[in-house]
Amino acid sequence: MKYTIFRFLLLISIVLLSGCSHFSSEVHLTEKEKSLYSSIHASLKSFKGIENAQATKVLIYRNWQYTGLWNDLESWKMSQELFRNVCIDYWKIPAENITTVEHDRAGQLEYYLSNFKGERLIIYFVSHQNSKGQIILNTGEEYPTRRFAEKLNNLKCKTLLLFDTCYAEHLKEHLKNSNVSVYYGSPDKKEAYDFRPQGQKPSLNEMSEKCRKFIKAAWNIDLKSVSPFGFYSVKALLEDSYEGFKLNDLMSSVKSSNRKMTNITGLGRYPQVFWEDKAGWGGLILR
Repeated sequence: MKYTIFRFLLLISIVLLSGCSHFSSEVHLTEKEKSLYSSIHASLKSFKGIENAQATKVLIYRNWQYTGLWNDLESWKMSQELFRNVCIDYWKIPAENITTVEHDRAGQLEYYLSNFKGERLIIYFVSHQNSKGQIILNTGEEYPTRRFAEKLNNLKCKTLLLFDTCYAEHLKEHLKNSNVSVYYGSPDKKEAYDFRPQGQKPSLNEMSEKCRKFIKAAWNIDLKSVSPFGFYSVKALLEDSYEGFKLNDLMSSVKSSNRKMTNITGLGRYPQVFWEDKAGWGGLILR
């Protein structure tokens, strides 16, 4: 009887351990894979970067570590970190041109936008936003999305906004500046979600495998979870690695990958993403 119980417990342990491996964020590369993906990374780095990279400024704004009942947004922070790597390594934007503001009560955000004098600005914005069009700061305080839009409306430079929030399209009703192009991470009536590129769904695992391994080889990141934009933008650069690749091509690829994900059984809750290019960023050659 004791031997039977022991065998049962051993079997359970093996199942649990294999399950942990299945959901693990650790990425294992063979020597052949290391060589392949490192070579692709080096090739992408060899391109001259985007037009006017030296004159392009980047603001990475995030509220991701929350007090109270709001969930933390580590996955969206990871997306921003991936984007930062892309900006420096592939687009050749100088690291000193990139400003990161986090856990801000909107004072630093407003100061930066009110005093910006540059030619071209990219903003990657991450925060909770509720269905009433209120940005939720990391303290749980509300900051009106309308007020953020007013600051964007006053910008005179060509601006690209990556608005990676829930109910993202709430911003649209207040944004009147034709100098601003926007990637919306969700419609105005839907929440945004992160995903695990390993362990969530077998078909999603397969769809994500090459990009996940590439990220490990390129930046030594064992990716656990991420927002669709951060992951699928890297995936686009990896899979469409030809010279003359434009921002419109990248956005089309991100939207296509997002649609494929929403078509996987059980992932239909993921929202469609949108790209509105009033300022003409789509023609920007990325390499």
